Amino acid sequence: MTIEGNKDEAERCIEIAQNAFSIGNYEKAERFLMKAERLYPTARAKDLLTVVRAAIPSGTSKKTPPGTPDDVRRRKAPPPQAPQKEYSTEQLEAVRRINTKCKDYYEILGVSKEATDSDVKKAYKKLALQLHPDKNHAPGAVEAFKAIGNAAAVLTDPEKRKHYDLRGHEVPTQATHTHHQYYARGFESNLRHACQRERNYRDNMAWKARNFGDTNHTTSNDS
Repeated sequence: MTIEGNKDEAERCIEIAQNAFSIGNYEKAERFLMKAERLYPTARAKDLLTVVRAAIPSGTSKKTPPGTPDDVRRRKAPPPQAPQKEYSTEQLEAVRRINTKCKDYYEILGVSKEATDSDVKKAYKKLALQLHPDKNHAPGAVEAFKAIGNAAAVLTDPEKRKHYDLRGHEVPTQATHTHHQYYARGFESNLRHACQRERNYRDNMAWKARNFGDTNHTTSNDS
């Protein structure tokens, strides 16, 4: 394009910029004035550019043109990942023992084949405290928690236990799953009640401390 052609195009850009400025589109006005400056620098375009930039509110960020390195980096950036919850080595070992090392329901719960119904329930509750997904965030904790529920469901039911002792894992899946849900709900209910009792106790002690001072010492009235 010739110099005269550049001049004409620059004038056209200035007119577009003025129209954009008149309707409050300051970014468009700035963009076309900068283009006019590149095509054919003039004092008029420079002065108008100063006025436009002064009118742009401070803190307004300019949009990054598509295809620029910053724009490409933003589009390629992976979505933020949720922080991983921590777990102890002991919790991980408990999960691995049940998911990979135990061969039957008795091993899962850590009881003998002569274990009573009470023994099975105690073993389940102890393991449930270790493996509940709300407390144990190790990989596979959910599966391990389901496994102890299934084991307890079968071994506390006389008919299912007899069938299991004779034929091993040939236990109706649906019945076992339903019984496991019962076990899980019962345990979680007990856990919630225990937590609520602990909160009530702390609130009560805090109230006494606020109203009566140190509750660890008794006071006596002077006669």
